[in-house]
Amino acid sequence: MAIFPYQLIDTAINHVLIKEPWATAKFLPFSGQVTRIDFSFFQMFLTVKSDGLLEVSAGSVVDPTVIITLPNDTPVKFVSGDLSAVFATARISGSAELAEALAFVFRNLEWDVESDLADLIGDVAATRFVSFFKSFANWHKTSAVNVAHNFKEYITEESRQVVSQVEIAAFGHSVNDLRNDLARLDKRISRLIR
Repeated sequence: MAIFPYQLIDTAINHVLIKEPWATAKFLPFSGQVTRIDFSFFQMFLTVKSDGLLEVSAGSVVDPTVIITLPNDTPVKFVSGDLSAVFATARISGSAELAEALAFVFRNLEWDVESDLADLIGDVAATRFVSFFKSFANWHKTSAVNVAHNFKEYITEESRQVVSQVEIAAFGHSVNDLRNDLARLDKRISRLIR
Protein backbone atom coordinates (compact mmCIF):
# COMPACT_ATOMS: atom_id res chain seq x y z
CA MET A 1 0.00 0.00 0.00
CA ALA A 2 1.22 3.47 -0.85
CA ILE A 3 2.04 5.80 2.01
CA PHE A 4 1.26 9.04 0.17
CA PRO A 5 -2.57 8.91 0.45
CA TYR A 6 -2.36 8.31 4.19
CA GLN A 7 0.00 11.27 4.64
CA LEU A 8 -2.36 13.43 2.59
CA ILE A 9 -5.37 12.38 4.69
CA ASP A 10 -3.33 12.90 7.87
CA THR A 11 -2.31 16.40 6.81
CA ALA A 12 -5.84 17.38 5.75
CA ILE A 13 -7.55 16.11 8.91
CA ASN A 14 -4.99 17.68 11.26
CA HIS A 15 -5.04 20.98 9.34
CA VAL A 16 -8.75 21.27 10.12
CA LEU A 17 -8.38 19.96 13.70
CA ILE A 18 -5.69 22.53 14.55
CA LYS A 19 -8.13 25.34 13.77
CA GLU A 20 -10.82 23.85 16.04
CA PRO A 21 -9.54 23.64 19.65
CA TRP A 22 -12.82 22.11 20.86
CA ALA A 23 -12.19 19.11 18.56
CA THR A 24 -8.67 18.41 19.80
CA ALA A 25 -9.91 18.84 23.40
CA LYS A 26 -12.57 16.18 22.69
CA PHE A 27 -9.81 13.73 21.61
CA LEU A 28 -7.35 14.43 24.48
CA PRO A 29 -8.81 11.80 26.89
CA PHE A 30 -8.24 9.14 24.22
CA SER A 31 -4.52 9.76 23.70
CA GLY A 32 -2.76 6.66 22.37
CA GLN A 33 -5.98 4.87 21.42
CA VAL A 34 -6.39 3.52 17.90
CA THR A 35 -9.41 3.32 15.61
CA ARG A 36 -9.42 0.99 12.62
CA ILE A 37 -11.67 1.90 9.71
CA ASP A 38 -12.50 -1.02 7.41
CA PHE A 39 -13.95 -0.78 3.94
CA SER A 40 -14.18 -3.62 1.42
CA PHE A 41 -10.78 -2.87 -0.18
CA PHE A 42 -9.40 -0.25 2.18
CA GLN A 43 -8.16 -0.17 5.77
CA MET A 44 -7.02 2.89 7.70
CA PHE A 45 -5.87 3.43 11.27
CA LEU A 46 -6.44 6.65 13.26
CA THR A 47 -4.27 7.04 16.36
CA VAL A 48 -5.07 9.85 18.79
CA LYS A 49 -1.85 11.71 19.62
CA SER A 50 -1.10 13.39 22.95
CA ASP A 51 -2.00 16.83 21.54
CA GLY A 52 -5.46 15.68 20.39
CA LEU A 53 -4.51 15.47 16.73
CA LEU A 54 -4.79 12.25 14.72
CA GLU A 55 -2.13 10.15 13.08
CA VAL A 56 -3.45 8.40 9.98
CA SER A 57 -1.63 5.27 8.84
CA ALA A 58 -1.94 2.01 6.92
CA GLY A 59 -1.19 -0.08 10.00
CA SER A 60 -0.79 0.01 13.75
CA VAL A 61 1.32 -1.90 16.26
CA VAL A 62 -1.42 -1.40 18.87
CA ASP A 63 -4.70 -3.31 18.80
CA PRO A 64 -7.55 -0.97 17.86
CA THR A 65 -9.82 0.37 20.60
CA VAL A 66 -12.61 0.84 18.06
CA ILE A 67 -13.31 -0.89 14.74
CA ILE A 68 -15.60 0.89 12.28
CA THR A 69 -16.76 -1.16 9.29
CA LEU A 70 -18.22 1.01 6.53
CA PRO A 71 -20.98 -0.29 4.23
CA ASN A 72 -20.25 -0.99 0.56
CA ASP A 73 -22.32 1.98 -0.62
CA THR A 74 -20.14 4.44 1.30
CA PRO A 75 -18.61 6.05 -1.83
CA VAL A 76 -22.07 6.81 -3.25
CA LYS A 77 -23.24 8.34 0.04
CA PHE A 78 -19.97 10.25 0.41
CA VAL A 79 -20.23 11.75 -3.09
CA SER A 80 -23.87 12.68 -2.51
CA GLY A 81 -22.87 14.44 0.72
CA ASP A 82 -24.92 12.11 2.93
CA LEU A 83 -22.26 11.45 5.58
CA SER A 84 -24.80 10.98 8.36
CA ALA A 85 -26.19 7.99 6.46
CA VAL A 86 -22.69 6.52 6.19
CA PHE A 87 -22.17 6.62 9.95
CA ALA A 88 -25.74 5.48 10.64
CA THR A 89 -25.18 2.26 8.70
CA ALA A 90 -21.58 1.62 9.79
CA ARG A 91 -20.90 -1.31 12.15
CA ILE A 92 -18.99 -0.18 15.24
CA SER A 93 -17.35 -2.40 17.82
CA GLY A 94 -15.15 -1.53 20.76
CA SER A 95 -15.07 1.55 22.98
CA ALA A 96 -18.37 3.43 22.78
CA GLU A 97 -16.77 6.55 24.26
CA LEU A 98 -14.09 6.86 21.57
CA ALA A 99 -16.59 6.01 18.82
CA GLU A 100 -18.94 8.72 20.09
CA ALA A 101 -16.10 11.27 20.30
CA LEU A 102 -15.09 10.49 16.69
CA ALA A 103 -18.69 10.71 15.49
CA PHE A 104 -19.27 14.01 17.32
CA VAL A 105 -16.10 15.63 16.00
CA PHE A 106 -16.51 14.52 12.39
CA ARG A 107 -20.22 15.42 12.43
CA ASN A 108 -19.48 18.97 13.62
CA LEU A 109 -16.07 19.65 12.08
CA GLU A 110 -16.11 22.02 9.11
CA TRP A 111 -13.22 23.05 6.93
CA ASP A 112 -13.19 26.77 6.14
CA VAL A 113 -11.86 26.33 2.63
CA GLU A 114 -12.45 29.95 1.71
CA SER A 115 -10.24 31.20 4.55
CA ASP A 116 -7.41 28.85 3.60
CA LEU A 117 -7.66 29.82 -0.09
CA ALA A 118 -7.76 33.53 0.80
CA ASP A 119 -4.31 33.16 2.35
CA LEU A 120 -3.02 31.82 -0.99
CA ILE A 121 -4.92 33.69 -3.70
CA GLY A 122 -6.71 36.60 -1.99
CA ASP A 123 -10.18 37.16 -0.59
CA VAL A 124 -12.08 37.95 -3.80
CA ALA A 125 -10.58 35.09 -5.79
CA ALA A 126 -11.17 32.66 -2.90
CA THR A 127 -14.82 33.72 -2.60
CA ARG A 128 -15.37 33.30 -6.34
CA PHE A 129 -13.57 29.96 -6.44
CA VAL A 130 -15.59 28.54 -3.52
CA SER A 131 -18.83 29.84 -5.06
CA PHE A 132 -17.94 28.23 -8.40
CA PHE A 133 -16.97 24.97 -6.71
CA LYS A 134 -20.23 24.84 -4.72
CA SER A 135 -22.23 25.44 -7.91
CA PHE A 136 -20.26 22.75 -9.70
CA ALA A 137 -20.71 20.31 -6.80
CA ASN A 138 -24.47 20.99 -6.70
CA TRP A 139 -24.70 20.46 -10.45
CA HIS A 140 -22.74 17.21 -10.11
CA LYS A 141 -24.95 16.01 -7.26
CA THR A 142 -28.13 16.89 -9.15
CA SER A 143 -26.82 15.10 -12.24
CA ALA A 144 -25.95 11.99 -10.22
CA VAL A 145 -29.41 11.93 -8.62
CA ASN A 146 -31.06 12.35 -12.03
CA VAL A 147 -28.99 9.52 -13.54
CA ALA A 148 -29.87 7.24 -10.61
CA HIS A 149 -33.56 8.14 -10.92
CA ASN A 150 -33.53 7.52 -14.69
CA PHE A 151 -31.75 4.20 -14.21
CA LYS A 152 -34.31 3.13 -11.59
CA GLU A 153 -37.15 4.16 -13.89
CA TYR A 154 -35.62 2.25 -16.81
CA ILE A 155 -35.16 -0.94 -14.79
CA THR A 156 -38.62 -0.88 -13.21
CA GLU A 157 -40.77 0.64 -15.98
CA GLU A 158 -39.15 0.00 -19.36
CA SER A 159 -37.05 -3.16 -19.10
CA ARG A 160 -39.23 -4.68 -16.33
CA GLN A 161 -36.18 -6.37 -14.81
CA VAL A 162 -37.20 -5.24 -11.32
CA VAL A 163 -40.72 -4.96 -9.93
CA SER A 164 -41.66 -1.47 -8.70
CA GLN A 165 -42.60 -0.78 -5.09
CA VAL A 166 -46.13 0.15 -6.16
CA GLU A 167 -46.59 -3.26 -7.79
CA ILE A 168 -45.14 -5.03 -4.75
CA ALA A 169 -47.56 -3.13 -2.47
CA ALA A 170 -50.50 -3.96 -4.78
CA PHE A 171 -49.49 -7.63 -4.77
CA GLY A 172 -49.30 -7.58 -0.96
CA HIS A 173 -52.80 -6.10 -0.76
CA SER A 174 -54.08 -8.73 -3.20
CA VAL A 175 -52.57 -11.51 -1.08
CA ASN A 176 -54.19 -10.05 2.04
CA ASP A 177 -57.57 -9.79 0.27
CA LEU A 178 -57.25 -13.39 -0.93
CA ARG A 179 -56.38 -14.58 2.58
CA ASN A 180 -59.43 -12.77 4.00
CA ASP A 181 -61.68 -14.21 1.26
CA LEU A 182 -60.37 -17.71 2.00
CA ALA A 183 -61.01 -17.24 5.71
CA ARG A 184 -64.63 -16.18 4.99
CA LEU A 185 -65.07 -19.12 2.59
CA ASP A 186 -63.68 -21.50 5.22
CA LYS A 187 -66.22 -20.20 7.78
CA ARG A 188 -69.09 -20.64 5.32
CA ILE A 189 -68.00 -24.19 4.46
CA SER A 190 -67.65 -25.08 8.16
CA ARG A 191 -71.23 -23.76 8.78
CA LEU A 192 -72.58 -25.86 5.90
CA ILE A 193 -70.86 -29.01 7.15
CA ARG A 194 -72.34 -28.73 10.63
